[in-house]
Amino acid sequence: MNECEGKTWFLISLPATYDECGRIIREAVTNDQRIDIGPLVEEPDYPKRPIAHYQAYDGTVELYGKTYRAIVVHSSTHDKRCHKRIDRLLKQDRKQLETHCKQATIIPYNWHADAKAAGEKLIHKSETGYHLLQVEVKEVPKYSRGRSTTGKSKQVLHYKYRLITTIVEAPEKVLSLR
Repeated sequence: MNECEGKTWFLISLPATYDECGRIIREAVTNDQRIDIGPLVEEPDYPKRPIAHYQAYDGTVELYGKTYRAIVVHSSTHDKRCHKRIDRLLKQDRKQLETHCKQATIIPYNWHADAKAAGEKLIHKSETGYHLLQVEVKEVPKYSRGRSTTGKSKQVLHYKYRLITTIVEAPEKVLSLR
């Protein structure tokens, strides 16, 4: 930071660890008042490697009681890289969650309380990722051996309980990545 005449403060780069950095970026995205700068190089656009287009947004941030002018610059190529990274993270998280779900849904439980506890444990595992897990306990009847007599249904000996899982992307967690 440099101090010049008239108490104008300059901040060269705002680290992403500051909350104000995320706030000004969200503001730039939601306001949709960006200035189109365009490409910064005079090269032809190739299909496999398009040149970057830039947009800028002007706003203010407050750090330690002082107000600073902030300029957010958006690059189209950086945006594509970020989307690829986010897609890769989401795919890895979903695959890991699917393996946990597969292990938990194979096991039949003798008691409803045991199945419910296993479902809550599975939900707790998914809280750290980018997906929400919905778990339902399904009652599965176990019938007596052999065929049923004509006109009568089979006799239910006891019930087993299985977990039914549904994986849903958590939008608020995914937005924290962007």
